[in-house]
Amino acid sequence: MTGFRVHARAVLERLAPGPVLRRLTLHLLVGLGLVGLLTASHPLPAATHPTIGATRPLATASAFVYVPPGAWRAQPVRVLVALHGTGGNGVDFSRDLLATAAENNWLVVAPTFAYRDYRDPALVREDDATFLPALAAILDGLPARVGLAVRPRVLLYGFSRGAQTAHRFATVYPGRVRGVAALSAASYTLPVAAEAADGRPLPFPYGVADGRALFGRPFDLAAFRRIAFLIAVGDLDTNVADVPRAWDPYLGRDRVERATAYARAVCGVHGHATLRIEPGSGHEVTPAARDAALAFLRDATAPRAARPICRSHAGLPGVT
Repeated sequence: MTGFRVHARAVLERLAPGPVLRRLTLHLLVGLGLVGLLTASHPLPAATHPTIGATRPLATASAFVYVPPGAWRAQPVRVLVALHGTGGNGVDFSRDLLATAAENNWLVVAPTFAYRDYRDPALVREDDATFLPALAAILDGLPARVGLAVRPRVLLYGFSRGAQTAHRFATVYPGRVRGVAALSAASYTLPVAAEAADGRPLPFPYGVADGRALFGRPFDLAAFRRIAFLIAVGDLDTNVADVPRAWDPYLGRDRVERATAYARAVCGVHGHATLRIEPGSGHEVTPAARDAALAFLRDATAPRAARPICRSHAGLPGVT
């Protein structure tokens, strides 16, 4: 335990905003037996969906877990899943979320995924066919690992490639999700099974036509409509060279066009989407964007919050 404790302190020094919260978090984790979960990698059960030509076995995943000081009194606690972008990790990405998590008694789960090239739709398909069930397995095992009762529907917060994972997890497992804050995704999976123009099937990761074959479950539109989505992007995040061309026919050519198109698509199936265009912001998470996303997720947990309402903070046509 001593070795884990020292390692956990090194990690917590990067996460907690001050020595008091750091000591409290560390002692709580040690008391709950969570230090191993904090620092170690854990094999996940094999995925239940058919093999789709992946060139590697199911990856081992690691997940940082933060237990807020008030968790015992707040049971069942809400879970906030923090999803990093390409090249990032769960520990660093979740650092700026912990103060808000403590205020709201949210248990934070921040997995680390070794994403491959997000520009290649075949690799996106393979990766998400691995990582989405892996995240579901992490959440399945969470109550036993932390010794707390948790609410069945989670909040998802993701940036860039993590925003892709966030909204796709909500698409594949909509009954497990209360709210999604997807910031600056390069591509989206539309909540439709066929192309509007000619009715051709739209397979994953473009659409949901083959959800049963790939994930063992069809798309659940009724459950999807109960999720509150915030789709956010910086108004300067328009570098067309930074997004994959394969999604152009469905979403547009840059991140702003694609965020707008996805929000409209959610509205088009009578879902709940809020589009937020951050002024003067590029491909980044500004404090204002982060705070707005966390406030949105907090509001999504209020009673009767997730209604089929669509709106835009940018005055863009098509999202009202």
